[in-house]
Amino acid sequence: MASTFFVPDCPEACRELIKKFAPKTALHKLEKMFSGSKVSHEQFSLLRVYFPQILEPLEFLTFKDKYGLASVWGDAQAILKQSDSFNAMLRCIRSEHPNFDCIPRSGPDCPGEFIPFLTFLGEISRSDARPVDQIPDTNARDLPRGNRSTRATAINVWEDSDNEEHADEPTVHVPKKRKLPTAPRTKKKSDKKLFSDAEYEITVNAASGILLRMVGDLIPNTRSHWVLDHVTLRASFSNASYTAVTDGALWTKMKRVIQSIVEVKRASRWNILNDVRMQEGGEGASWIFCADETGLPALNGHRLLVSMDRDQMFLTFLMPGQGYKEFLKTGVDGPTAFLEMRTYGPFDLCDAEEMEAVSIALVACSILACQAAEAARLLEANLHSDA
Repeated sequence: MASTFFVPDCPEACRELIKKFAPKTALHKLEKMFSGSKVSHEQFSLLRVYFPQILEPLEFLTFKDKYGLASVWGDAQAILKQSDSFNAMLRCIRSEHPNFDCIPRSGPDCPGEFIPFLTFLGEISRSDARPVDQIPDTNARDLPRGNRSTRATAINVWEDSDNEEHADEPTVHVPKKRKLPTAPRTKKKSDKKLFSDAEYEITVNAASGILLRMVGDLIPNTRSHWVLDHVTLRASFSNASYTAVTDGALWTKMKRVIQSIVEVKRASRWNILNDVRMQEGGEGASWIFCADETGLPALNGHRLLVSMDRDQMFLTFLMPGQGYKEFLKTGVDGPTAFLEMRTYGPFDLCDAEEMEAVSIALVACSILACQAAEAARLLEANLHSDA
């Protein structure tokens, strides 16, 4: 009887997966590998990547210090609050025009450089109007969207978390966590979609690229850029290799050092959760394999993968265990040689509060990326002056 494939959620599950799908081989013994977008079960098993349970956006607030973001969180909030066009965009999202057919083109409510993003987001969100033939038939629990009043309460926690003026006020009651769908270990032919897909992936790609570039460029004198350019990440082993191609990246202006990677899908993540994780796991492993450590933002040893699936955004933090890169390079095993990919989401981009929340997180990460780019530039300048 054939083994059922699953995406592991811990190192022990990784070892279980290897026993089922690659019991007689090893990473450096494989003679054939597939591209990062079509990683085989055997190949994925040997990369030793695991995905803990997805955490909802509000939980990212609790863990932001884990990623070194607390020191720049207030700066990120201030940058966004000072942007008239960004706040006009939020007002458009709050309006009664969910497809953004009536975007103001002038005056104080004009979202300026965010107009193209809203236009593409409107095209993506119109997919809701297309009939979905099938109704969900899965072990998933409630759908991943709370009501607006719940999200509005949640965003107050995001905004006030670092404000010492509120220290003596009563603790804000955090709304009950949303229950997110999970991918069942067994995929049946009868499994059906939770959400309709966007019409075209290129529309999602354009929307993500514009949003990332616009919020990133709000940072004064930035030395890093979010780009739509495809980045090729090649991991080569003893007998085979594979190439992963991203949908975008955050890189330094001078040397184009990859500081973050971007992946998009026209489908909702909940429709193809295991497939998305296998692809992102393959990309993450190849990034760890080939990337230089110089110029990476100070995320306490983590790396950031930004995903936009349909009209929802996810933040995934990659944390290679001690010895993982050496394992990829040499095949030498180690008790902690695994790659953890921790995901927070979904951030609903058609909800103003969640849009603001993910933008704060993105700007905070971009600030750290700019600082790393400047540090790398100064280091190189000093090396040249000493030569």
